[in-house]
Amino acid sequence: VRAVDERIALMEGGADADQVVAAIDRKIEDTGDPAQKAELLVKTARSLLGAGGGADDAVLRLEQALEHAPDHVVARRTLIGVFLERGDWAAAVAGYEALAEVDPEARGEALRAAGRIWLEQLDDAGRAAEILSKVRAEGLADRDTPALLDKALRAAARWEDVIGMLEEELAEAQKPKVRADLCRRIAAAWRDGLEDQGEFLRWIEEAHKAKEDPEIVEELLEHYDAAGETGRVVELLQWKIDHLARKRKMRDLPSLLVRLGGLLEVLGRADDALAAYRRCEEVDASYMPNQLAYARALMVAEEADAAFKVYQMLTMRINEMEEKEQKIEVYFNLARLS
Repeated sequence: VRAVDERIALMEGGADADQVVAAIDRKIEDTGDPAQKAELLVKTARSLLGAGGGADDAVLRLEQALEHAPDHVVARRTLIGVFLERGDWAAAVAGYEALAEVDPEARGEALRAAGRIWLEQLDDAGRAAEILSKVRAEGLADRDTPALLDKALRAAARWEDVIGMLEEELAEAQKPKVRADLCRRIAAAWRDGLEDQGEFLRWIEEAHKAKEDPEIVEELLEHYDAAGETGRVVELLQWKIDHLARKRKMRDLPSLLVRLGGLLEVLGRADDALAAYRRCEEVDASYMPNQLAYARALMVAEEADAAFKVYQMLTMRINEMEEKEQKIEVYFNLARLS
Protein backbone atom coordinates (compact mmCIF):
# COMPACT_ATOMS: atom_id res chain seq x y z
CA VAL A 1 0.00 0.00 0.00
CA ARG A 2 2.82 2.39 0.91
CA ALA A 3 4.43 1.79 -2.47
CA VAL A 4 1.15 2.62 -4.20
CA ASP A 5 0.84 5.83 -2.15
CA GLU A 6 4.36 6.88 -3.16
CA ARG A 7 3.64 6.17 -6.79
CA ILE A 8 0.41 8.18 -6.65
CA ALA A 9 2.23 11.14 -5.09
CA LEU A 10 4.87 11.07 -7.81
CA MET A 11 2.25 10.84 -10.56
CA GLU A 12 0.18 13.72 -9.18
CA GLY A 13 3.28 15.87 -9.52
CA GLY A 14 3.03 15.73 -13.30
CA ALA A 15 1.80 12.39 -14.56
CA ASP A 16 -1.08 11.64 -16.89
CA ALA A 17 -4.50 11.67 -15.17
CA ASP A 18 -5.27 8.17 -16.43
CA GLN A 19 -2.15 6.85 -14.73
CA VAL A 20 -3.10 8.54 -11.46
CA VAL A 21 -6.62 7.10 -11.67
CA ALA A 22 -5.32 3.62 -12.43
CA ALA A 23 -2.96 3.75 -9.44
CA ILE A 24 -5.71 4.96 -7.12
CA ASP A 25 -8.08 2.30 -8.44
CA ARG A 26 -5.64 -0.38 -7.34
CA LYS A 27 -5.57 1.17 -3.89
CA ILE A 28 -9.38 1.22 -3.80
CA GLU A 29 -9.42 -2.53 -4.48
CA ASP A 30 -6.97 -3.09 -1.64
CA THR A 31 -8.88 -1.27 1.08
CA GLY A 32 -11.96 -2.51 2.89
CA ASP A 33 -12.63 0.75 4.71
CA PRO A 34 -15.79 2.41 3.25
CA ALA A 35 -14.65 5.89 4.27
CA GLN A 36 -11.28 5.42 2.60
CA LYS A 37 -12.90 3.96 -0.50
CA ALA A 38 -15.12 7.05 -0.69
CA GLU A 39 -12.15 9.36 -0.29
CA LEU A 40 -10.20 7.62 -3.03
CA LEU A 41 -13.19 7.55 -5.39
CA VAL A 42 -13.61 11.29 -4.92
CA LYS A 43 -9.91 11.76 -5.60
CA THR A 44 -10.10 9.87 -8.87
CA ALA A 45 -13.24 11.77 -9.91
CA ARG A 46 -11.58 15.12 -9.25
CA SER A 47 -8.48 13.99 -11.19
CA LEU A 48 -10.64 13.10 -14.18
CA LEU A 49 -12.52 16.38 -14.03
CA GLY A 50 -9.31 18.35 -13.56
CA ALA A 51 -7.94 16.82 -16.74
CA GLY A 52 -10.90 18.23 -18.64
CA GLY A 53 -12.60 14.99 -19.55
CA GLY A 54 -14.14 11.80 -18.25
CA ALA A 55 -17.14 13.57 -16.75
CA ASP A 56 -19.39 10.52 -17.02
CA ASP A 57 -16.80 8.33 -15.32
CA ALA A 58 -16.31 11.02 -12.67
CA VAL A 59 -20.06 11.14 -11.95
CA LEU A 60 -20.14 7.35 -11.60
CA ARG A 61 -17.23 7.42 -9.14
CA LEU A 62 -18.80 10.26 -7.11
CA GLU A 63 -22.07 8.34 -6.88
CA GLN A 64 -20.15 5.25 -5.74
CA ALA A 65 -18.35 7.38 -3.14
CA LEU A 66 -21.70 8.52 -1.76
CA GLU A 67 -22.86 4.91 -1.50
CA HIS A 68 -19.89 4.27 0.80
CA ALA A 69 -20.15 7.62 2.64
CA PRO A 70 -23.50 9.42 2.16
CA ASP A 71 -22.34 12.40 4.23
CA HIS A 72 -19.23 13.07 2.14
CA VAL A 73 -19.63 16.80 1.53
CA VAL A 74 -16.86 17.16 -1.07
CA ALA A 75 -18.38 14.33 -3.13
CA ARG A 76 -21.80 15.99 -3.05
CA ARG A 77 -20.44 19.45 -3.91
CA THR A 78 -18.31 18.07 -6.75
CA LEU A 79 -21.28 16.16 -8.14
CA ILE A 80 -23.48 19.25 -7.94
CA GLY A 81 -20.81 21.20 -9.81
CA VAL A 82 -20.85 18.70 -12.67
CA PHE A 83 -24.65 18.82 -12.90
CA LEU A 84 -24.69 22.63 -12.88
CA GLU A 85 -22.12 22.75 -15.66
CA ARG A 86 -24.20 20.32 -17.69
CA GLY A 87 -27.42 22.21 -17.03
CA ASP A 88 -28.92 19.10 -15.47
CA TRP A 89 -31.10 21.13 -13.13
CA ALA A 90 -33.16 18.25 -11.73
CA ALA A 91 -30.00 16.40 -10.66
CA ALA A 92 -28.43 19.60 -9.31
CA VAL A 93 -31.43 20.48 -7.18
CA ALA A 94 -31.58 16.93 -5.82
CA GLY A 95 -27.91 17.28 -4.93
CA TYR A 96 -28.47 20.55 -3.10
CA GLU A 97 -31.39 19.13 -1.15
CA ALA A 98 -29.30 16.11 -0.15
CA LEU A 99 -26.39 18.36 0.84
CA ALA A 100 -28.70 20.37 3.07
CA GLU A 101 -29.54 17.20 5.00
CA VAL A 102 -25.96 16.00 5.57
CA ASP A 103 -24.09 19.27 6.19
CA PRO A 104 -25.63 21.61 8.79
CA GLU A 105 -23.13 24.35 7.95
CA ALA A 106 -24.13 24.30 4.28
CA ARG A 107 -27.87 23.88 4.90
CA GLY A 108 -28.85 27.51 4.30
CA GLU A 109 -26.71 27.89 1.20
CA ALA A 110 -27.92 24.59 -0.23
CA LEU A 111 -31.62 25.21 0.38
CA ARG A 112 -31.42 28.73 -1.03
CA ALA A 113 -29.72 27.37 -4.16
CA ALA A 114 -32.34 24.63 -4.47
CA GLY A 115 -35.16 27.14 -4.12
CA ARG A 116 -33.69 29.36 -6.82
CA ILE A 117 -33.30 26.41 -9.23
CA TRP A 118 -36.86 25.22 -8.63
CA LEU A 119 -38.12 28.74 -9.37
CA GLU A 120 -35.88 29.92 -12.19
CA GLN A 121 -34.86 26.72 -14.00
CA LEU A 122 -37.49 24.08 -13.27
CA ASP A 123 -40.45 26.46 -13.22
CA ASP A 124 -41.95 24.96 -10.09
CA ALA A 125 -42.91 27.97 -7.99
CA GLY A 126 -44.79 25.85 -5.47
CA ARG A 127 -41.75 23.74 -4.61
CA ALA A 128 -39.55 26.85 -4.58
CA ALA A 129 -41.92 28.58 -2.18
CA GLU A 130 -41.97 25.52 0.08
CA ILE A 131 -38.17 25.36 0.30
CA LEU A 132 -37.61 29.11 0.65
CA SER A 133 -40.29 29.32 3.33
CA LYS A 134 -38.35 26.66 5.23
CA VAL A 135 -35.17 28.74 4.81
CA ARG A 136 -36.92 31.76 6.28
CA ALA A 137 -38.53 29.80 9.12
CA GLU A 138 -35.18 28.28 10.12
CA GLY A 139 -33.44 31.65 10.17
CA LEU A 140 -31.20 30.74 7.23
CA ALA A 141 -32.18 33.59 4.92
CA ASP A 142 -29.66 35.91 3.31
CA ARG A 143 -30.41 39.37 1.94
CA ASP A 144 -31.74 37.95 -1.37
CA THR A 145 -34.12 35.44 0.21
CA PRO A 146 -37.11 37.73 0.95
CA ALA A 147 -37.34 38.95 -2.65
CA LEU A 148 -36.89 35.44 -4.03
CA LEU A 149 -39.50 34.01 -1.68
CA ASP A 150 -41.89 36.85 -2.54
CA LYS A 151 -41.44 36.06 -6.24
CA ALA A 152 -42.04 32.35 -5.66
CA LEU A 153 -45.14 32.91 -3.54
CA ARG A 154 -46.62 35.24 -6.13
CA ALA A 155 -45.88 32.83 -8.98
CA ALA A 156 -47.52 30.06 -6.94
CA ALA A 157 -50.54 32.32 -6.28
CA ARG A 158 -50.08 31.97 -2.52
CA TRP A 159 -51.32 35.49 -1.91
CA GLU A 160 -52.23 35.04 1.75
CA ASP A 161 -48.62 34.02 2.40
CA VAL A 162 -47.34 36.99 0.41
CA ILE A 163 -49.44 39.32 2.52
CA GLY A 164 -48.49 37.58 5.75
CA MET A 165 -44.79 37.91 4.98
CA LEU A 166 -45.15 41.59 4.09
CA GLU A 167 -47.13 42.28 7.26
CA GLU A 168 -44.35 40.68 9.30
CA GLU A 169 -41.84 42.97 7.61
CA LEU A 170 -44.13 45.94 8.27
CA ALA A 171 -44.27 45.14 11.97
CA GLU A 172 -40.48 45.43 12.09
CA ALA A 173 -40.10 48.48 9.83
CA GLN A 174 -39.43 51.89 11.36
CA LYS A 175 -38.65 54.25 8.48
CA PRO A 176 -41.76 55.95 7.00
CA LYS A 177 -40.62 55.37 3.41
CA VAL A 178 -40.10 51.64 4.05
CA ARG A 179 -43.47 51.34 5.81
CA ALA A 180 -45.22 53.14 2.96
CA ASP A 181 -43.62 50.86 0.36
CA LEU A 182 -44.64 47.74 2.30
CA CYS A 183 -48.21 49.01 2.62
CA ARG A 184 -48.35 49.61 -1.12
CA ARG A 185 -47.07 46.08 -1.81
CA ILE A 186 -49.69 44.63 0.53
CA ALA A 187 -52.34 46.70 -1.22
CA ALA A 188 -51.21 45.42 -4.62
CA ALA A 189 -51.39 41.82 -3.39
CA TRP A 190 -54.97 42.33 -2.24
CA ARG A 191 -55.92 43.94 -5.54
CA ASP A 192 -53.99 41.84 -8.08
CA GLY A 193 -53.98 38.52 -6.27
CA LEU A 194 -57.15 38.33 -4.20
CA GLU A 195 -59.15 40.93 -6.16
CA ASP A 196 -60.34 42.64 -2.98
CA GLN A 197 -60.77 46.35 -3.71
CA GLY A 198 -61.80 47.12 -0.15
CA GLU A 199 -58.57 45.78 1.33
CA PHE A 200 -56.59 47.34 -1.49
CA LEU A 201 -58.00 50.74 -0.63
CA ARG A 202 -57.47 50.26 3.10
CA TRP A 203 -53.79 49.49 2.60
CA ILE A 204 -53.21 52.30 0.12
CA GLU A 205 -54.66 54.66 2.73
CA GLU A 206 -52.25 53.13 5.26
CA ALA A 207 -49.41 53.82 2.84
CA HIS A 208 -50.51 57.46 2.63
CA LYS A 209 -50.58 57.70 6.41
CA ALA A 210 -47.10 56.20 6.68
CA LYS A 211 -45.62 58.68 4.24
CA GLU A 212 -47.54 61.19 2.18
CA ASP A 213 -46.35 60.64 -1.35
CA PRO A 214 -47.55 62.07 -4.69
CA GLU A 215 -47.62 58.63 -6.34
CA ILE A 216 -49.81 57.23 -3.58
CA VAL A 217 -52.11 60.25 -3.84
CA GLU A 218 -52.48 59.62 -7.58
CA GLU A 219 -53.54 56.03 -6.92
CA LEU A 220 -56.07 57.19 -4.35
CA LEU A 221 -57.39 59.91 -6.62
CA GLU A 222 -57.90 57.44 -9.43
CA HIS A 223 -59.80 55.06 -7.17
CA TYR A 224 -62.03 57.62 -5.43
CA ASP A 225 -62.72 59.47 -8.67
CA ALA A 226 -63.90 56.25 -10.31
CA ALA A 227 -65.99 55.44 -7.23
CA GLY A 228 -67.60 58.89 -7.28
CA GLU A 229 -66.48 59.69 -3.72
CA THR A 230 -66.24 63.43 -4.27
CA GLY A 231 -65.48 64.38 -0.68
CA ARG A 232 -62.33 62.27 -0.56
CA VAL A 233 -61.27 63.45 -4.02
CA VAL A 234 -61.49 67.04 -2.75
CA GLU A 235 -59.28 66.24 0.26
CA LEU A 236 -56.67 64.58 -1.93
CA LEU A 237 -56.74 67.36 -4.52
CA GLN A 238 -56.17 69.90 -1.78
CA TRP A 239 -53.16 67.90 -0.58
CA LYS A 240 -51.78 67.66 -4.12
CA ILE A 241 -52.22 71.38 -4.75
CA ASP A 242 -50.51 72.33 -1.50
CA HIS A 243 -47.70 69.86 -2.21
CA LEU A 244 -47.05 71.31 -5.67
CA ALA A 245 -47.16 74.84 -4.32
CA ARG A 246 -44.58 74.00 -1.65
CA LYS A 247 -42.35 72.49 -4.35
CA ARG A 248 -42.88 75.60 -6.54
CA LYS A 249 -44.23 73.39 -9.32
CA MET A 250 -46.83 75.80 -10.61
CA ARG A 251 -47.57 74.49 -14.10
CA ASP A 252 -50.41 72.14 -13.13
CA LEU A 253 -51.88 74.27 -10.36
CA PRO A 254 -54.42 76.22 -12.48
CA SER A 255 -56.16 73.12 -13.89
CA LEU A 256 -56.14 71.43 -10.46
CA LEU A 257 -57.60 74.48 -8.75
CA VAL A 258 -60.38 74.74 -11.33
CA ARG A 259 -61.12 71.05 -10.89
CA LEU A 260 -61.17 71.52 -7.11
CA GLY A 261 -63.50 74.49 -7.41
CA GLY A 262 -65.93 72.54 -9.57
CA LEU A 263 -66.06 69.64 -7.10
CA LEU A 264 -66.59 72.01 -4.19
CA GLU A 265 -69.55 73.48 -6.06
CA VAL A 266 -70.96 69.95 -6.46
CA LEU A 267 -70.69 69.54 -2.70
CA GLY A 268 -72.55 72.81 -2.15
CA ARG A 269 -69.49 74.56 -0.76
CA ALA A 270 -69.77 77.72 -2.84
CA ASP A 271 -67.53 79.85 -0.62
CA ASP A 272 -64.72 77.28 -0.74
CA ALA A 273 -65.14 76.97 -4.51
CA LEU A 274 -64.82 80.74 -4.88
CA ALA A 275 -61.67 80.67 -2.75
CA ALA A 276 -60.19 78.03 -5.07
CA TYR A 277 -60.91 80.17 -8.13
CA ARG A 278 -59.42 83.23 -6.45
CA ARG A 279 -56.29 81.28 -5.65
CA CYS A 280 -56.07 80.20 -9.28
CA GLU A 281 -56.42 83.84 -10.33
CA GLU A 282 -53.39 84.64 -8.20
CA VAL A 283 -51.39 81.79 -9.76
CA ASP A 284 -52.34 82.52 -13.40
CA ALA A 285 -54.77 85.33 -14.14
CA SER A 286 -54.80 84.40 -17.85
CA TYR A 287 -56.09 80.83 -17.40
CA MET A 288 -59.37 81.02 -19.29
CA PRO A 289 -61.17 78.00 -17.75
CA ASN A 290 -60.67 79.64 -14.38
CA GLN A 291 -61.81 83.06 -15.59
CA LEU A 292 -65.11 81.56 -16.73
CA ALA A 293 -65.59 79.52 -13.56
CA TYR A 294 -64.51 82.46 -11.37
CA ALA A 295 -66.99 84.82 -13.03
CA ARG A 296 -69.85 82.35 -12.50
CA ALA A 297 -68.89 81.83 -8.86
CA LEU A 298 -68.78 85.62 -8.31
CA MET A 299 -72.30 85.88 -9.69
CA VAL A 300 -73.50 83.13 -7.33
CA ALA A 301 -71.85 85.03 -4.47
CA GLU A 302 -73.67 88.16 -5.67
CA GLU A 303 -70.41 89.99 -6.21
CA ALA A 304 -71.73 91.65 -9.34
CA ASP A 305 -69.03 94.30 -9.79
CA ALA A 306 -66.24 91.76 -9.56
CA ALA A 307 -68.06 89.40 -11.95
CA PHE A 308 -68.63 92.25 -14.43
CA LYS A 309 -64.88 93.04 -14.51
CA VAL A 310 -63.98 89.42 -15.19
CA TYR A 311 -66.52 89.16 -18.02
CA GLN A 312 -65.24 92.42 -19.49
CA MET A 313 -61.73 90.99 -19.61
CA LEU A 314 -63.10 87.87 -21.26
CA THR A 315 -64.59 89.93 -24.14
CA MET A 316 -61.03 90.81 -25.15
CA ARG A 317 -60.31 87.07 -25.52
CA ILE A 318 -63.57 86.10 -27.15
CA ASN A 319 -61.83 84.87 -30.31
CA GLU A 320 -59.77 82.44 -28.24
CA MET A 321 -62.91 80.61 -27.15
CA GLU A 322 -63.52 77.43 -29.12
CA GLU A 323 -67.03 76.77 -27.83
CA LYS A 324 -69.94 78.90 -28.97
CA GLU A 325 -71.67 78.43 -25.62
CA GLN A 326 -68.80 80.17 -23.83
CA LYS A 327 -69.12 83.24 -26.03
CA ILE A 328 -72.88 83.34 -25.44
CA GLU A 329 -72.31 83.04 -21.69
CA VAL A 330 -69.92 86.01 -21.64
CA TYR A 331 -72.18 88.37 -23.60
CA PHE A 332 -75.35 87.21 -21.87
CA ASN A 333 -73.99 87.73 -18.35
CA LEU A 334 -72.43 91.05 -19.28
CA ALA A 335 -75.87 92.18 -20.44
CA ARG A 336 -77.42 90.98 -17.17
CA LEU A 337 -74.82 92.80 -15.11
CA SER A 338 -74.92 96.07 -17.08
